[in-house]
Amino acid sequence: ILVRPGKNAYHRAYLAVNFWPELPLILESEHYGTSRDKGYWGNGSLYLKAIEAEPEKSRESNFHMTQKYSDRGREAFNKGLEAFDNGDDEIAIDHFTNAIEVLNKLLRINPETRNNTITKVYLKRAEARTRINQPQKAAEDLTKGIKQFRGGAPAELHIELGIARLQLNQCELAIDAFSKAIDRGG
Repeated sequence: ILVRPGKNAYHRAYLAVNFWPELPLILESEHYGTSRDKGYWGNGSLYLKAIEAEPEKSRESNFHMTQKYSDRGREAFNKGLEAFDNGDDEIAIDHFTNAIEVLNKLLRINPETRNNTITKVYLKRAEARTRINQPQKAAEDLTKGIKQFRGGAPAELHIELGIARLQLNQCELAIDAFSKAIDRGG
C-alpha cells in the first residue's frame, strides 16, 4: 500500500513481495479518490509511475534487508555457540540475545522468512541461562521458542522447559511440559 507520492510517501511494500511478480499486484493508495481530490497524484501520472516502479524497488530492497539480517543473525548465533562450547555462558547469552533481536527484525521486515532458527537460538540461550542458575529466564526463553516454532515444537524444548520449571518448584507446569515432550516422542 503506497500512500501519497514524493517526500511524504510511505508504503507497506513488504507485503508486495509475497505476491509480485508471480501474481498481479494492486497498489492501493490512501483510497485513491481521497488522494486524487487532495491533488497528491497530480494529473494521475504520479499514480501510474508509483504502480509501475514501486514493486521492483520494494522487492530489491526487501531482498537485501532480508539477506543482511539473515547473515547478521547467523553470525551472532555462531558466536554464541562458540562461547557456549567454551563455557563462556554470559558471553554466549549476549550473542544469542543479539541473534534473537536481529532475527525478530528480519521477521518484521519479511514475515515469510519465519523458520525455526529463532527457536534454536532461544533453546541455546535457555541452556546457557540454566548453567548459570537463571531458571526463570530459561523458562521464559523456552516458552517464547515454543510459541515461535512452526509446526509444533520438538520434545527437546518441552523437556528443557520441564527442567526449568522443576528448578523453580513449579511442579504442575513441569509435569505439563514433560507430558508435551512425551506427546512429541521425547
